[in-house]
Amino acid sequence: MNRLEKPAQASRVAVLIAAAGAGKRMGAGRPKQFLEIGGTPILMHTLNRFASCPGVNEMILIVPETGRREAERLMESRSFSKPFRMVTGGPERTDSVRLGLEAVHPDTDLVLIHDAVRPFVPEDKIGEVIRAVQIHGAALLAVPEKATVKRVQDGVIQTTLDRSLLWLAQTPQGFRYDLILQAYEAARRDGVGATDDAALVERLGHPVHVVMGVEQNIKITTRADLEMAEALLRISNQTEKSGF
Repeated sequence: MNRLEKPAQASRVAVLIAAAGAGKRMGAGRPKQFLEIGGTPILMHTLNRFASCPGVNEMILIVPETGRREAERLMESRSFSKPFRMVTGGPERTDSVRLGLEAVHPDTDLVLIHDAVRPFVPEDKIGEVIRAVQIHGAALLAVPEKATVKRVQDGVIQTTLDRSLLWLAQTPQGFRYDLILQAYEAARRDGVGATDDAALVERLGHPVHVVMGVEQNIKITTRADLEMAEALLRISNQTEKSGF
């Protein structure tokens, strides 16, 4: 049995926080990860989630070149109890993640890759992904699709998809370190890009296990998402104050 198939018993885990996007869809004039919810930058909410997770040994923040100075200013006021480093991303998401992977400690067993603008991922779900990767080698959070989905071409419906087979991928997505390195090396060699990391592992023929996600693990991409995030944060704060 090779290392890709063998479950890890005691794993060193690194998390890559993908924060190198420009956030053009938000239309805020600055990267969306630096926008605030509840008076705190989205990025800091996300980092704090992983900083408090005992299963994570190292955090690597991938930032855009144009936003590195702002990220450094944010980090000046925050220290973490686990190793932390910052990496400047590349022109595309795949370039940025590859640079982050190259910065990971060489003794790392598992890597989690998480969108910086998903600040509400529960700590227990992070742990579930880690455990699934230890067993399966690759895993991600996802939730079942509830809407009716149509495949459309030139403004005309071609077919209605079976939603019982459709899941919406979330992050973190986790992988054995050598597996995700292999996937990214193959993608670079073949000139292939992807909107998520699991797709590159799928290209290798390696199965990716699904861990049930949660609806509140939203990706903040638009103004409407930002308003929803503010509401989720208020609910979370009220729940904590009431002791529930």
